[in-house]
Amino acid sequence: MKKTISFALACLLASYLAFAITGNSSSLTSLIKSSVSSVESMLDLNDSRLKKSNESFSFSHKIARKANAYNGLGELWGYYLGSGEDLGGVGMSSVGTFAAGIIVNSDPGSLITAVNVPVLSTNTSNVSVSICAPNDINTPLVTKSAENVSIGYNTILLDEPVSIPNEGQLFVYYTFTVNSLQSNSDNYPIAIANVDTLVPGSCYISTEDGWYDYYDNNWVSALQVYIVSPTYSVYNENFESWTSTNHEDSSTSEYTWNLDCLPNTTLSFDYMVSSESGYDFLLVSLDGTEILNKSGEQSGNLKFTISEAGSHTLKAQYSKDGSANNGTDEASVRNIKLSIAEVDNDYLKSYVGNLIDVVQGKYELLSGFDAIIAQLDISIIELNAMVDSVEEQSVIMSKANELTALSNKGLDVKDKYYQLCGIVKENKELYTVTGNVELGNVIAQAEVLVNAKATLTTESLDAIENAIHTITIVTDGMNLLGTKVWDFNISSETVASLEYDYSNYGNWGNYGEYYRHYSSSNNWSQLSYYCENGTMRNIPETEGLYFYNGGYRWCIYIDGTNRINSYSYGSDYAFMIPNLTKGQIVTINYSTGSNGNTRGITRYSDNTTLVSGQDRTTTTADVSYEVTSNGNVYFYPYNGAIFINSISISLAVPGDPLRLAELRMEVAEYIATLDSFPGLKSELQTAYNNAVITEEEADVENIINNLKNTLDNIKKAIEVYPTILTDIESAKTVLEEEAYVELSEALALGTAIDVNTSTSADYIAAFDALETTLAIYNSDKVEMADWAFNTSSVYTVDGLRYYLDTTHNLAEFINFNTSNAYSGVLNIPATIRYNGTTYAVVAMINNSGYTQSNITSVTLPKTLRHIGDYGLGYFSNVRSIEIPENVTSMGSSVFSNSSNLTSIKMNAVVPPAISSMSGSSYKKITIPAESFHAYRIASVWKDNILIGGDGVTVSTGKVVAGDLGHVVLDEATYLQEVNKLIIDEGTLNDDDWNTIKSMTNLIEVDMSGVTMSSMPANAFDGRWAIESIKLPHNVTSIGNYALRGTGIKEITLPESITTLGTYAFNNCDSLRTISIPKTISTIPSYCFNDCNNLWKVELPSALTSINQYAFNNCNALSEVTLPSSLTSIGSYAFRYCPIKTIEIPAGITAINNYSFADNSALDSLFIPETVTTINSNSFYNCSSLKNVKFSEGLVNLYSYAFYNCKRLTEIVLPSSLEKCEGAPFYGCSGVNKVEARSVIPPTTSGWCPLSNVTLNDVVLYVPSWSTSEYALAEGWSSFYTVEVSDFMPQYIKVNKDFYFTVRDSVSSDYRPNISMTYSSVESTDAYGYTNYERGNLTISGRSKLAVNDFCIVVSPYAKYYADENVRYNYNYDYYRTRLNSTSLIVNGEMRAENVTMSLCNYNSRWQFVTFPFDVKVSDIIPQSENTSWVIRGHNGAMRAAGKADSVWVNLTTDDVLEAGKGYIMHNYNPNYFSYNESNYSCSWFDVSPIKNTVNRQLIFSSEDRTIELEENLAEFDHNRSWNLIGNPYPCFYDSRFMDFDAPFMVWNSYNQNYVAYNPADDAYILSPGEAFFVQRPFEQESITFRKEGRQTHRYAREMALEAPARAKAANNNTRTIFNLTLQQDTLIDRTRVVFNDGATLTYEMSRDAAKFASTERNVPQIFTIADKTRYAINERPFANGEVALGVYCGTEGEFTISLDKTYGCKVILEDKLNNSFVELSVDNSYTFSAFAGEYLNRFVLHFENEATGVDNINVDDMNADDAIYNLQGIKVNSTNNKGIYIKNGQKTIIK
Repeated sequence: MKKTISFALACLLASYLAFAITGNSSSLTSLIKSSVSSVESMLDLNDSRLKKSNESFSFSHKIARKANAYNGLGELWGYYLGSGEDLGGVGMSSVGTFAAGIIVNSDPGSLITAVNVPVLSTNTSNVSVSICAPNDINTPLVTKSAENVSIGYNTILLDEPVSIPNEGQLFVYYTFTVNSLQSNSDNYPIAIANVDTLVPGSCYISTEDGWYDYYDNNWVSALQVYIVSPTYSVYNENFESWTSTNHEDSSTSEYTWNLDCLPNTTLSFDYMVSSESGYDFLLVSLDGTEILNKSGEQSGNLKFTISEAGSHTLKAQYSKDGSANNGTDEASVRNIKLSIAEVDNDYLKSYVGNLIDVVQGKYELLSGFDAIIAQLDISIIELNAMVDSVEEQSVIMSKANELTALSNKGLDVKDKYYQLCGIVKENKELYTVTGNVELGNVIAQAEVLVNAKATLTTESLDAIENAIHTITIVTDGMNLLGTKVWDFNISSETVASLEYDYSNYGNWGNYGEYYRHYSSSNNWSQLSYYCENGTMRNIPETEGLYFYNGGYRWCIYIDGTNRINSYSYGSDYAFMIPNLTKGQIVTINYSTGSNGNTRGITRYSDNTTLVSGQDRTTTTADVSYEVTSNGNVYFYPYNGAIFINSISISLAVPGDPLRLAELRMEVAEYIATLDSFPGLKSELQTAYNNAVITEEEADVENIINNLKNTLDNIKKAIEVYPTILTDIESAKTVLEEEAYVELSEALALGTAIDVNTSTSADYIAAFDALETTLAIYNSDKVEMADWAFNTSSVYTVDGLRYYLDTTHNLAEFINFNTSNAYSGVLNIPATIRYNGTTYAVVAMINNSGYTQSNITSVTLPKTLRHIGDYGLGYFSNVRSIEIPENVTSMGSSVFSNSSNLTSIKMNAVVPPAISSMSGSSYKKITIPAESFHAYRIASVWKDNILIGGDGVTVSTGKVVAGDLGHVVLDEATYLQEVNKLIIDEGTLNDDDWNTIKSMTNLIEVDMSGVTMSSMPANAFDGRWAIESIKLPHNVTSIGNYALRGTGIKEITLPESITTLGTYAFNNCDSLRTISIPKTISTIPSYCFNDCNNLWKVELPSALTSINQYAFNNCNALSEVTLPSSLTSIGSYAFRYCPIKTIEIPAGITAINNYSFADNSALDSLFIPETVTTINSNSFYNCSSLKNVKFSEGLVNLYSYAFYNCKRLTEIVLPSSLEKCEGAPFYGCSGVNKVEARSVIPPTTSGWCPLSNVTLNDVVLYVPSWSTSEYALAEGWSSFYTVEVSDFMPQYIKVNKDFYFTVRDSVSSDYRPNISMTYSSVESTDAYGYTNYERGNLTISGRSKLAVNDFCIVVSPYAKYYADENVRYNYNYDYYRTRLNSTSLIVNGEMRAENVTMSLCNYNSRWQFVTFPFDVKVSDIIPQSENTSWVIRGHNGAMRAAGKADSVWVNLTTDDVLEAGKGYIMHNYNPNYFSYNESNYSCSWFDVSPIKNTVNRQLIFSSEDRTIELEENLAEFDHNRSWNLIGNPYPCFYDSRFMDFDAPFMVWNSYNQNYVAYNPADDAYILSPGEAFFVQRPFEQESITFRKEGRQTHRYAREMALEAPARAKAANNNTRTIFNLTLQQDTLIDRTRVVFNDGATLTYEMSRDAAKFASTERNVPQIFTIADKTRYAINERPFANGEVALGVYCGTEGEFTISLDKTYGCKVILEDKLNNSFVELSVDNSYTFSAFAGEYLNRFVLHFENEATGVDNINVDDMNADDAIYNLQGIKVNSTNNKGIYIKNGQKTIIK
């Protein structure tokens, strides 16, 4: 199977190669056709050759791609059938025939090769696909049925690919019949309906009334179209653009380009024309041949293939007709490009081989055609010889094309041969019947070819086709045209097996449809059964006749006499004849009865009456109708008893010579009747003589139409001739009484008629002129009060509806009774003819209220005298109208809901009486100049903008400030009369601006000569009628709201302007283009908001900001280039703007809320790497967006960013993404693939990124590292299918907890870069702390992970922070975002080529640091050149010798810092910000290990790490053997896992002091890079850090006794620990006392820790004292329970001594200076005042550790003798000694 698929794809590729070289699309078509016909399936998208993107032969994505891929071809939204498989969406559950389709958009010349259609029910049949032009759905280009279908998708391969036309669009739809449901359900049948024009880019489902766009119903994708298109390379695009503007009437401008073309060049360009439709045209020609002709408001792109190389001439011409003018016109041609197909040279040989396989695969089809097979063999040998000799590629391709053509021609010979065989067989039988000698001769000649099958060659094709043609010509002359007839002669057999029930419908059940097949409102259904008198009767479905009931279930049926019968209950019932072809004749034989008032037959689709009503007459007759367009035709009998006896349809189709033969017979008979009209007879005889087929390629249909038109015109001429004679006499009578020019001219036409010479055109012209002029004349004589229109009957003439006054022969036009019933220009005629009478149209009214949005212009007849209520209402797209001068009265709400109608021309000198203009906005009304005052005071008219004649212009000359009003009134009668104001020179003040506001009818204002620096706010606010404003040349700013709501179409902003105000141009609906001066740096908020017709904006190169709502709702804005200088785009800035191409400038870092939302035109988008954030709703509801490419660098993607972008099919999120929150792709139902490249799943805030989408068919692709991470992550876990992506991230940013197991599947060649960093995302961890997330990476697995670059962030002292409410706390980040340390734990094997540690230290603080590898001092590089720093080593020997000044050793740049050893650093950077005046700024350093393999891999150690300890003897034990070492791991470390149970000393960077800890007592967590002091015990030479102590967080774990240091605490239950602190403001210091019976009163290195004094003089210190030694930890026996306490006060102030918790005994603090005793507890501390200095003898701690020994203290006894006891419970006789005693059960202190 795989070989077969590859073979098919090779054929497709070969087709493209042939097309690219030759430009011959037919060769491409034929080759693909042959591939399709010989291979079961050719649509394998996995062929490796399709993915060689770096080769010269490439396609835009894949060669065969589905409709929902990039450059997608539209989508179809499915629907639910029964309770079977669900495609989602609205319930349309039914049995019946369905249809659905999509608009396919692709490059011209692309080929549709196949369509995938879904089948949802096993009981589905009649599945077929049709392809047609979007504007002619009734004429399919191809239809292909599926032979066998199954549940799921079924691929229908087209016999021949269909080429996309130059318009770039085709409509693809499929139909199928569901014969029964899978479960019980109501039945709502659907079948194909008529359609005229479909909207490009939409998806459709057919319903009763036509095709409807269901795009917004959020249904899932169902239809897939396979399309093949080559990729072209542009080789020349350096052509100037051309724009033609400001055209004068009746003028032409043009522009010419010289094109130097390669062979088979594709020419493309964008065009735009904005003009009066039908009057002004943009024409583009190539070498004199027209290739584009556009008028009206149009724009688009044209592609055109130029096959010949060399010089060609492209010419654009814009011509303006002066007869219609509506403002400034414009046309342009831009973006001219020449391109050519790219060719894959490497594929040539494979192509030839596959081509030969294809050709030889046809041999089976050519079985028996031996000579043709021999021809092909010879051609194959020649082609192979060319390939072996390495001929020129073009030569080989030429020969390959010859072989392809030869094989296809061979198949054509085969097809034509078997066609000839059938024709010979068929016509032999005809010859037997007719005995026609000529037919017998041509059949005998054809049989010679039939018997020569084996010797036929490709050259025989012409002979076979000639034989077929000869037989056809002979049979054409024979009268063989027939018809298909339905006579409804149906037997009355009972269908007993079918159930039915009509009891609920009373007597009507006897006439109604079968209950299970009833038809609901607005749906078509085949009437398979009907009920008559309780008997089921069957109509064979093959008859092809359908019935429609629109809510009247039993109005039409077949009665017992085998006739179609009807009842007079409404008109919503009809019968339909499906699948008719334009030109066929439908003949209906009908009968009328005597029991109906009126009866008739009307064509349902356009209300064309075929049989008029007849009052109670009985008749039988035929009525015929010629089908005008392909599709279904509907008829209904109405209003009374009328019976259809039979229906016949001509079998001939357009272009059929049989139709011509039949028509010629009819004409010949009619010619014989024209002896009385020699002129007409001669005319018809000439047409008859010309109506012959003289050549094989003759346009038969055109010949038929010409002859038929002539016949119809002559029949009409004869019909109207008697009326002409009568009208001549009437006209003479009128002219005898008065002069009437028009009637005189009509009379001249009538009297010129001569039956011997006049043509049918002469008759018709005379008839029309006489009837019209007489009707107009007569109508003028009838007073309006005498009009008598019959409003109970509506008459339709030429598709328009009227009431008639048959007494006076008057007509009143009434508007349409359905929405959008008419399109284009509506010309209401001056007269109409009905039943032989001419009526003058004198009135119009709209009594329906249906909007006619497709009508663009309305022309009213000069006969019109009255416009009734709503008469010109609901024409929503009509912009201007002219009211004839005879109109004298108008009703109410005349222009209601004609929302775009702003310009009216009144010809009446006297203002017509008008009731109101309610429901419409104010209008711009042009009136006769002499009537200005009359209209100015007339009710209703005075409220509008009035323009008298050509308008009144005032030019002021020089104006002095405050004098404008006087100057204007010198030239005009009223301020309101002025339409154009020109201020030539001068200045303006507030009075002048008020004068301008009073000039309410202004249309134009020229202020170019005014001296003005600033246009005031609200200057022209709301002046919608002002179309043109010329600004002063020196104006520098335009105020807020200055031009809001004006009607300006364009405006020139002078270069002097530096500032635009908010809302300056808001709601300028007519503004179309604008160029912003280079002096503007900011577009303010709402500046161009709601400029609905603004389509082009030129932004300055220096623009930096576009503020919120700046261009919001500019829903015509399709062209804007964002300058590279831009750094900010505000929220809603371009919402509702259909910009086709958006290039985000590199200066933009964030795209704000709704910035580009609701863009219906944007189809692709590239996000540059500088953009880090896409905010909520940025591209909300961009309905055409098919492709988005995100660059690496994007970090944040927020809620609804791409909401409802349903045409997106694939989402690839970059590896840099950290946040994907709030469902950015909510409702993107077309997506079937999401690739998340971030190794760490981006945070989602709990939402699935693709929320409100059925995820069953969506695949989430993630890196191989991360499958489990995504499966467990919030939001991402919603995806049902998660697969490993082919993408291997080269840059991995770890900014949260991540566990990676290195699997064998990871290639050893894969070496990513890993960066451990922090995040701006806050999260609450398992310990309840809320912090910014940071990278914690844990590596495990059996395989080795090799990386290129590895970087880790280390900040040893980020954890220290002080707060007055937290007395001492190191579990918080003061500077959380930047100073978080990351962690790496390696449990497997990992290596890196390059390692960097990013070290962060506080400024102006000494800090202890260590490194996980050896480092040269010179390899510690500050990230800022402003950082000054120093690092020193520790000399333990100097400390042991008591030489404090020599303990810290300066290091040189060549010194090496050893891994695991500790060092002290100090740094300062003046440019970093300082927090809270505490100098908590920081400096960053890049630290690299010494360049040897072993050393740099130490950071990845997964084993225990051992650090040797130095021994340095000292006079005093508290100075002996101090070592500064550090955490050797790049992660946090639990000190309890060191094999060390003595105290150690750490540096608190925040308090700038030392704090001692003991692993036996404290769960101290070392930070990565943190160094600390240990004092080597006598018996211990090193410290081993067990790997079990590694952890990724800084919080102590709950644990048992596995930590080595915990054993000492567990085995010694007599140790009691007291922690005391000294605090001044936010600075805290600590000391510890431990009572242990096993300890001594002397200093022990394994238990005690000496107090290290802070280097900062202002830092308070607390310590205990024994034998002149200062202790940080003093472990001792209880002894007398007294411990001396020392403090150091760095500054004068208040200090507090506290106890960290309450213990089992009391702790009394004695202050000797104040002679006070205070019991310390967790709730009671001691605060004292002190000067700066040391206090070594001031404080003593008294501990009560022993029981009193008194079992029961009797207070009464104690009171009796006042006995005194010490704390040991011993009664004492003397209290001379100071101390604490118990007397009478109470504590007593003796001082």
